Amino acid sequence: DVATGMISIYPNPTSNRLMVKMANTTDAPVELSVVNLFGQVVYNIDHKVWPQEGLEIDTRQLPNGTYLVRIEQEGQAPISREFIVLH
Repeated sequence: DVATGMISIYPNPTSNRLMVKMANTTDAPVELSVVNLFGQVVYNIDHKVWPQEGLEIDTRQLPNGTYLVRIEQEGQAPISREFIVLH
């Protein structure tokens, strides 16, 4: 199982870009979403396989606030991590 400790997001808080890295991935497809505190998905991307170097999310278009990165992978429990955008 992918544990919460296997996910790293940085920098947090961020202003321009957020890097998301995940260890111990499988070859299953992965969906990454960014959700605001109103539950609205503001960013979404699907990958057939999680990139080993991680994913970089452009946060320049997001208003200041708190968001959740949600990662879903087949056969695994979804993982959410909180981050803050400050411009």
